[in-house]
Amino acid sequence: GYGFAIALLFRGILAGHMTGTKSILVVEDEAMIAMMLEDVLETLEYRLHAVASTVEEACAIARDDQFDAAVLDCNLHGQK
Repeated sequence: GYGFAIALLFRGILAGHMTGTKSILVVEDEAMIAMMLEDVLETLEYRLHAVASTVEEACAIARDDQFDAAVLDCNLHGQK
């Protein structure tokens, strides 16, 4: 679940690997969870780069844009 992904993000913060304002891509198909993640990232002073709700959308963003990290849902609409 997200506990692991958020723990890795926090671990990077605590280790000093992610300093300054960083841009984060959120890949999540459930709107309420995406909003919660956006709030957590904002609290941690990260910038939400984008929210993708499908694998195709996430791949297009990854191909065309630059961001520093991503929080990924491992099961989008049943896709793994």
